[in-house]
Amino acid sequence: KFLERPKLILITLILLFSFSIYNAKNFQLDASADSLLLENDPDLNYLRSVNERYLSEDFFVITYSPKKKINEESLKELKKFVDEINNIKWVSKTISVLNAPLFESSDQPLIEKINNIQYIVTPGIEINRALNELKNSPVYKRLIINDDATTFGIVVYIKDNKKYLSALKTNKDFLDKQQDNKLSEKDLKEFENHKEILEKLKKEHNKNLEIYNIEIRSQISKYKNIADINLSGIPMIADDLISFVKKDITVFGSGVFIFILITLWFIFRDVRWVIFPLLSCFLSIAIMVGMLGYLNWKVTVISSNFISLMLILTMEINIHYVERYKQLQTEFPKKKENYLTYLTTTKIFTPILYAVLTTVLAFLSFIFCDIKPVIDFGWMMTLGLFISLFVSMILLPYLIIKFKPKATPMHESKDSKLAKLFAIIALNHRFLVLAFSTIILILSIYGMTRLKVENSFINYFDKKTEIYQGMKLIDEKLGGTTPLEIILKFKDLDNKNTKNDDDFFQGSDSNEYKDSYWFTNFRVNNIVNVHKYLESLPEIGKVLSFYSVLQLGEKINDNKKLGPLEMAILYSKLPEDIKKSIVTPYVSIENNEARISLRIIDSNPNLNRKELLIKIQKDLEEKLKLKKDE
Repeated sequence: KFLERPKLILITLILLFSFSIYNAKNFQLDASADSLLLENDPDLNYLRSVNERYLSEDFFVITYSPKKKINEESLKELKKFVDEINNIKWVSKTISVLNAPLFESSDQPLIEKINNIQYIVTPGIEINRALNELKNSPVYKRLIINDDATTFGIVVYIKDNKKYLSALKTNKDFLDKQQDNKLSEKDLKEFENHKEILEKLKKEHNKNLEIYNIEIRSQISKYKNIADINLSGIPMIADDLISFVKKDITVFGSGVFIFILITLWFIFRDVRWVIFPLLSCFLSIAIMVGMLGYLNWKVTVISSNFISLMLILTMEINIHYVERYKQLQTEFPKKKENYLTYLTTTKIFTPILYAVLTTVLAFLSFIFCDIKPVIDFGWMMTLGLFISLFVSMILLPYLIIKFKPKATPMHESKDSKLAKLFAIIALNHRFLVLAFSTIILILSIYGMTRLKVENSFINYFDKKTEIYQGMKLIDEKLGGTTPLEIILKFKDLDNKNTKNDDDFFQGSDSNEYKDSYWFTNFRVNNIVNVHKYLESLPEIGKVLSFYSVLQLGEKINDNKKLGPLEMAILYSKLPEDIKKSIVTPYVSIENNEARISLRIIDSNPNLNRKELLIKIQKDLEEKLKLKKDE
């Protein structure tokens, strides 16, 4: 009945197209780390809480390899470059060889060294001696300087977007309430309003990161003639991934479009039968893009090929429809288009619906995954397939009725050598077919058992890309790329393991040792043991923890081991800026915990991330006698 009302069809299609054009402005690409996880993922929430406790900020990493040997002149060039980076309004701070404190490059007594911190740019400091100290420093080696002092790392911290971070925290509170079924009607309304606010802030945040990338690359380009400079870091990778997604959509979409064009012409040899399916494909994609904008579904790296898939699946539906129509047109040459389209639709709808539903079922299997973009991709393709089915079943008949394409002879190949060969094999060599199929099945099952999945991040990118080159350089010279953190949560202060240490401090001035009181042998030994274990693993690069600071303290204390008293004095005497830089990121006295930060060497050919994480967890529990979640 619907096909008998062409005006209604036209109005429906125009309304759908208008809806799509209007909502297409909300179509978004997302490559942030948050896009990979579910909104209330416990690991994501824990990471955010850890970052909040340890005042972690987003950062870029710049590798700087001067073309000349490092000397006073090249050091001035590096300083000029870093100063310009520091002057960018969104930069919070930078860490480099320029502001790394020196404790061994002068012959002053220990207390004077601490009270009068010197740096490589301090007048009178011998550059080679300073570089030698930094490249052997437990804290700074393979972090901001490589082993032979030819490549320097510059960590550029981005000022926190406090509004966005606060909105994320509020969103988590709402999600926690929702999970516990404690949302009141008032909360529900506030939650819906907050979602809109959060979405706006996220768009603003992503736009800012895009601007930051442009600005920092602009600064880097000015110094390319004096040094080999590469940019890396999560904000840069996220921004570049969006560019890659846009490129993928354009390249794959264009490639599939050309393929469809050639295929349709090869099959039908008629301009009208090429244009009609193309219009169906175009309208299906347009409606899908509009729906994604309306539903606020973001396209990620995983779902970026949805356009290519939709084009292929829509073309498949259209080819089946046109072929069936042409058969009926040949069979009933005197029947009008209205009758033929009705007959075609009734005969072909059920098998096409079956094909669509089986494909939908395959994509719906993705929703049982715990990876957000994979779940979204499953829902996207489910929606896209139903859109393709709907559009094809009303637009194609409408175009046929409206433009009345004439009957064209069916192109049938009556002497296909390839088809004849397959027929002979199937009919005359049944045992051979069965044996061959069995061998293929056995090989396939064996292949499945050998299948390995490794998400080595660096291998996602072409070797010519800046992301790959930057990550490779950091992997090889600056201690690895992919970050991993281990949190050691200690028991209460009155724990029997710490009693002896605590007794020592009970007699001390409570004000002087208010924070220093925390550094007991029990806690420090646990940190040291975990740190040393992690450093022993070949897949692990740079490891940073309070033990790194402890090693530094022992070096400047004439390589003498520091006891609780010395640690307390060192902690209390350190200037606040140095304390915030090298101690605060690894110890939370208030929360009675320590943080160990490490980086995985992503380019290690033997890396199996899952096995590595399982091994670390197992060894910490069995070898170091630590308990999970403590």
